[in-house]
Amino acid sequence: MRRLAQSTISVVTGRWADHLGCAPEHFQTNRTLVVPHLGIGEYHGVFIFRFGAAVVASTPPPLLPTLGPRLEQLDAAQLVPEACVRAVGEAAVERVIGPAWYGYADVTSLQPIASTGVRLLTLDDAPLLERLRAACSEADWKEAGDLTIDLPLVGQFIGGQLIAVAGYHVWWDCFAHICVITHPAARGHGYGKAVAHRLAEIALSRDLAPQYRALELNQASLGIATALGFEQCATSIALRLKPLPIP
Repeated sequence: MRRLAQSTISVVTGRWADHLGCAPEHFQTNRTLVVPHLGIGEYHGVFIFRFGAAVVASTPPPLLPTLGPRLEQLDAAQLVPEACVRAVGEAAVERVIGPAWYGYADVTSLQPIASTGVRLLTLDDAPLLERLRAACSEADWKEAGDLTIDLPLVGQFIGGQLIAVAGYHVWWDCFAHICVITHPAARGHGYGKAVAHRLAEIALSRDLAPQYRALELNQASLGIATALGFEQCATSIALRLKPLPIP
């Protein structure tokens, strides 16, 4: 059962419509729409976004005549990387990113979490943040969103050591895009969930809608989101293209 308020869903569909260059009403349909890049800028690739039964595929403007008819055949019910690659052409695709899970929370969906040792970080905590970064792999840190001390950050402290941190980037003046990472030796104990929950509360107090994105393969990250009451609203698949003409 959906717990998100209708006002939250309206914000989500409205801002994504602005970003992709379509009408918000499209997300109430079961159609696939192909558009030229708008908010995505000069990304040399195809970005495919599904909300419910509606799909928007965004392409570089010069490729719209070639790729448009192919991408229009994509079916939301069968939107998997293999189908997207076939639509674009396997020889043209350099890398596939996704499927990525997008979830949102508001005051009606966010679940209560009891925690201790969680607080906002300050500039004085920069050395502790660097120590946590050094303990994590570069790939994990990058996937977590390259958290830096200038962001709003919440940390979990055990014995004076920073063992988990969550921060957010502001998207389009309305979303708090939440990123979370936990020390490799402290994973599986709910610390990531604790810091993400506190950060979501802070975002809501600042009139921002918490947004959580994770690759569908990352079940640990998705577990944090769903336990906190984030509801999946959308899925994306990005296809980075080779610097060659599309056949």
